[in-house]
Amino acid sequence: MTGKRSLLSFCFFIGPLGALMALIMPGNGFDGFSIWLPRMLGYYGTHFVVMWAALALGTFGLYRPKLSDLPQMMAAFFIIALVIFGINMLMRLSGLHPKANYFYTVETEGNPLLELFHRWLPIPFLYLLPCLAILGVYSSLIMLGFTLADTRRQQRDRADAADL
Repeated sequence: MTGKRSLLSFCFFIGPLGALMALIMPGNGFDGFSIWLPRMLGYYGTHFVVMWAALALGTFGLYRPKLSDLPQMMAAFFIIALVIFGINMLMRLSGLHPKANYFYTVETEGNPLLELFHRWLPIPFLYLLPCLAILGVYSSLIMLGFTLADTRRQQRDRADAADL
């Protein structure tokens, strides 16, 4: 899987962004419950692990973002979200889980940002499309930072080589 840049970029960008959104704005199902319940600890712990795993990809050199990764990453986000939407709908329609809503593809669950998008586009799954714009800007800025750092490193290496 480490050779699939689209999946690595998904994990590097979308994982922590989605996990941060879940940590800061959890769904309505968490209202009135103690944070010390095992399911709450699992929820918060899992999302923190997702954030740490993304940092580990960059820290251990397993993934270094490039601007050319952006289209594939956006496509991966759309396809994965569409598949999850299909699974959510299948679980709801079959009765296995009548409120299945992983990735918030069906309902906003009280998330203020998603509720804003839902007011703009009140159709399940499609209301997530503005998230692509946010993702594009967020990812581009981070990729630009990496590109600038790489350019500076190459210039420094050339200068060092010329001095030898």
